[in-house]
Amino acid sequence: WPEHQDRSVHHGLIDGDRAYLGFWDAGMVILDIADHNDISVVSRLNWEIGGNTHTCMPLLGRDLVVVTDEAVRDGCDDDPHMVRVVDISDETSPEVVAVCPVPQGDFCERGLRFGAHCLHENRPDSYRSDHVVFVTYFNAGLRVYDLSEPARPVEIAHWIPECPPVQQAAQINDVWVGEDLLVYVTDRVNGGVYVLQ
Repeated sequence: WPEHQDRSVHHGLIDGDRAYLGFWDAGMVILDIADHNDISVVSRLNWEIGGNTHTCMPLLGRDLVVVTDEAVRDGCDDDPHMVRVVDISDETSPEVVAVCPVPQGDFCERGLRFGAHCLHENRPDSYRSDHVVFVTYFNAGLRVYDLSEPARPVEIAHWIPECPPVQQAAQINDVWVGEDLLVYVTDRVNGGVYVLQ
C-alpha cells in the first residue's frame, strides 16, 4: 500500500462469530471468527474520502454497523472524519446508507481537533441500545444520534463543555454510558473526566 497510508487495527468489536474492525486507512473489515484456528475475511469496505477508521460497532439485533473515523489533525485541514451507518444485511457486500449529521458551527476555527472519534460501544453491563448512538467529536463535544431510520440519522442531543483552562478548545475523546444513564466522557488534554446525566 502507499507509504503515506497506515494499515493497523485500532480495535475490534465482537458480535457472535463476527469481529468488526476499524482498520485505519483500510476502512472497515468484517472477520469470521467462528473457528479461532481459521479466521477469515468476510468483507471490507473503504471510503472515497476520510480514513483513520477507528470504531466499527454492530447495532444490537440489526443488520447495521456504526463506524467512526478519527480526526487526527487540528482544524479542518484534513478530509472530513465522519460517523457512517453501514448496512450489512449482505455482509459480503456492506454498503454505507447514511452519514450522521456533522455538527454545525465555528468548530474549524476553535482550534485543536474537530471530527468524530469514538462511540459508546454497547458493552455488557452498560447502557445498550439498537438505535441511540453516543459519539465523541473532539472540540464539538459529545453528540447523540437516533438511528431508528438508518438512512436518516437525527441528532437528538449534544453537549460541549466550557474550554478547560490553558487549552485552546475542548477535546472530548472517550465516552461510556452506564446502565443508570450516567455518561462518562474524557477530555484528551486537560479537562479530565466529566459525568453527565
